[in-house]
Amino acid sequence: MRLDLIRYYAECVKTFLVKKKATLLFLYALFMTGFVVFNYFFRPVVVAGSSMLPTLNNDQTIFIKRLIAEEDIKKGDIIVFRSPLNRDKLLVKRVIATAGDTVAIIEGKVYVNGKLLYEPYLNGVKSHETIPMVRVPEGCYYVLGDNRVVSMDSREFGFVKVEDVYGKLVFKGEGDPFN
Repeated sequence: MRLDLIRYYAECVKTFLVKKKATLLFLYALFMTGFVVFNYFFRPVVVAGSSMLPTLNNDQTIFIKRLIAEEDIKKGDIIVFRSPLNRDKLLVKRVIATAGDTVAIIEGKVYVNGKLLYEPYLNGVKSHETIPMVRVPEGCYYVLGDNRVVSMDSREFGFVKVEDVYGKLVFKGEGDPFN
């Protein structure tokens, strides 16, 4: 009796699999395609440190888009890149200026191409330093952390090369889309 029941269930499973083979293969292919696309084009990154406060918090997960063209990165974008000082370390900063732009910091106020940069994301956190005007070379970005008092950025290590960009922020791990 028990053996008949096992055979019956085995036959039912076999029939189900034969009838649903195309559907199961489609679902498997769909899952694998989504998995590959997400892991190849998008990556989760955990923010380490407070240099991007108040925009990004320490230990916050963000999602970045990989394989981006140079022209896809605009002023104001947040990027992840290899540190010019330690190639094994990834940094998260905001693009302030792109190739050909001039940047000057006067008493903590940032000027791009001679115009005061509107920075509502600073939320009152400002430094009071002055940095002479520089021109961003071709194939480079000038980046700053939103928490200027503690951030190590282009003021210390200079320009970020396009080839060092690891990705661009597309989503903060808090459930709300980010531009």
